[in-house]
Amino acid sequence: MPKQLYELVEQHPNFVLFKNLEGKLILYERLMGTMHDVDDDLSIVEQLRQVQKPIQFSIPRKKLEDELQSDWDTLVLEASENCNLRCGYCKFGGTYESDRTHSEQLKNMDFTTAMKAFNIFSQHASSTPHLSYFGGEPLLNMDLIMKMLSPAKDKLPNITFNLTSNMLLAYAYAKELVENNILLAASIDGPKKIQDAFRHMKNGNGSFDLVMRAMNKFAELNEDYYKTIVLMVTLSDPSKMLELREFFAKYFPQHEMMITGVDTRWSTQKLSTYTPEKIKQFTEIVGDLAREYVSVRKSGKTAEQVDPFLRGYFRQIEVDIRKHNVGPLPENGKIYPTGACIPGKRKLYTSVDGLFHVCERIGRQMVIGDVENGLEMDMSNNHVQNYVNYRNIVCDDCWNQRQCGICYVGSLGKEDISLEGTRLYCPSAKDRTLLGLSIVSTIDGGNPNVSMATS
Repeated sequence: MPKQLYELVEQHPNFVLFKNLEGKLILYERLMGTMHDVDDDLSIVEQLRQVQKPIQFSIPRKKLEDELQSDWDTLVLEASENCNLRCGYCKFGGTYESDRTHSEQLKNMDFTTAMKAFNIFSQHASSTPHLSYFGGEPLLNMDLIMKMLSPAKDKLPNITFNLTSNMLLAYAYAKELVENNILLAASIDGPKKIQDAFRHMKNGNGSFDLVMRAMNKFAELNEDYYKTIVLMVTLSDPSKMLELREFFAKYFPQHEMMITGVDTRWSTQKLSTYTPEKIKQFTEIVGDLAREYVSVRKSGKTAEQVDPFLRGYFRQIEVDIRKHNVGPLPENGKIYPTGACIPGKRKLYTSVDGLFHVCERIGRQMVIGDVENGLEMDMSNNHVQNYVNYRNIVCDDCWNQRQCGICYVGSLGKEDISLEGTRLYCPSAKDRTLLGLSIVSTIDGGNPNVSMATS
């Protein structure tokens, strides 16, 4: 079989037929959310062709109101708009039309704004709340991070702290971060040549040496803390997957990592590393890596026991397939869209000017309130219903409705959630689902009636 991840055979509103990593013909059907090995029997396919069962997404306003009464998970504070890097793929680099750009007039969040946001969050927080810092570069406002420690712990004793950093200032603040157990997500894209090509400073100098110096400092200070640092890896050049794996296996063999690509849908300047030829190389490499991941999983190891690089790329793809909508459809055919959170509950992102947004990945779009007035239900509901309406238009009669992971970020247009944004993201969403179905069906042996909920 070629190094492809799956071979698409047929798409129908009720099902998709594809050949998985082992070449078995697999059926996934949306009515119950099950997979079947149909190499020897296509009768179920013919039955599914005759069924007419419309599915519609629905998020009633009352569900929003009820869910937002309690158990808010994470407050994300935009500690600073400023950044000491000028990454080539950054959404604030001037190539994304609707986003702010780097300038000398950018602000830091003040303590008063942070406390107003925290006080609102604390009234609804879960029993295991999180306070997270984002940017820009949050360590450019270390004073705020330190000042928030005592009042946050006084009000929510179980709260944990974390931040996402480019690591340029982490060396200077390593002692404070370790002593206060402020957990780190460190942005690092790979070996020096790859890292410095896109993650560089204003003067063009690369950041690799400074990042590695900081990581070594944490290893010297506290090995246990060092091992908790999560690596945030952006595939600035997707054709270099094997080089990345070799690098991370050598220098960071015990670290969890999250590996993501670059969303270039609304960029006016396409990355030179995202050419058709490089994407083709990437697809072939991922095919080999997927087979390796499946082989390890079939040997009896859990996803957590797979090596960190494979785990960082494939585990969430597998987990998403197994956890999504399964079982009989409701009588009215209405389901909650898989990719959508309750705005403000999982994350409450607060910008430096005190506006609430759905999450840090959305940036300044989708305002849902502010620190003076709290969450505005009308604003939240308006965004959610727009999202649901666009999803229902784009996803109508699609086999992927119960698995599709298009969230608010995936539905974004240039300025807000849009029909165009949802449509542009759709092929990527189907591809990710098919990769996940191919992986899960190969791990589980393609057995008949395999439920996605099976662990």
